[in-house]
Amino acid sequence: MVLFGLCTYSELNLSPSCLYSWSCNHDITKDLSCVPLMAEQIAGLTTYNGPQTPCPCIAGWTGPDGGCAQCVSGKYKNATGDATCTNCVAGQYSTAVGATTNVCKGCLFQFSDSPEASDEQTDCTCKAGSTGPDGGLCIQCVAGKYKIAPGDAACTNCIAGQYSTTIGATADVCEGCPTSTFGPEASDEQVDCTCEAGYTGPNGGPCAACEGGSYKALQGSSSCNACGMDTYSNISAATSETSCKSCPPGEKTDFAGATSLDDCNCIEGYSRDCASNVCTVLHVHDT
Repeated sequence: MVLFGLCTYSELNLSPSCLYSWSCNHDITKDLSCVPLMAEQIAGLTTYNGPQTPCPCIAGWTGPDGGCAQCVSGKYKNATGDATCTNCVAGQYSTAVGATTNVCKGCLFQFSDSPEASDEQTDCTCKAGSTGPDGGLCIQCVAGKYKIAPGDAACTNCIAGQYSTTIGATADVCEGCPTSTFGPEASDEQVDCTCEAGYTGPNGGPCAACEGGSYKALQGSSSCNACGMDTYSNISAATSETSCKSCPPGEKTDFAGATSLDDCNCIEGYSRDCASNVCTVLHVHDT
């Protein structure tokens, strides 16, 4: 114990107890002192050994009379008494210990927030829909991404085949690409969804299947390719030239993009056998 005049203090909590007939003098500092109730009682009190009265906690300290502890960082107390320390509100923080006034500071950057009673700047974390380091600059998730929880995690990409135009999305708002289209991961507009192989049309759709007699091997807005001469295909939405079948021996087509075996005709010097429906060499007999 440390003696301050006629007031004894605990070295740990600086909470004084005043001798009988003395009262606590509530100074603006944390060190309270005891003063006599009446000036004429000063004489002889230095040897008085009567009961003591615990002093109440001063501003910046909290607890029962005579048993005070400083307000921790993230809190403050601006009056004497046994009231609890007041928390910094959400969105603010304070590093001060034993604060006697509201010294809470707002989180520095837009799109950041902190819980109640935050005690350091790094408690200010990026809100859902934004990303960045704890206590630092937060940037909204760009279109094509989203983030559903606060913190320093990166924004999540819309998966391949989906897109989103929303900036700062706080939920998975990614939409599926139109029918027969596909887009890369993190697509941020519908035109990122392009026609799949076997389909043709503008970016973003609508896309139509390549008709029989044609094919398209690559994704995009390019036109379908016609099957070459002397080949045919009856397959819709074909994705490879291998879908184009060659006419039988001795037969040919008169145009590209044939869709049926019936489009194959006998070449010169051949004739179709009615029974077998096969083109055979035309035999010329001497007369």
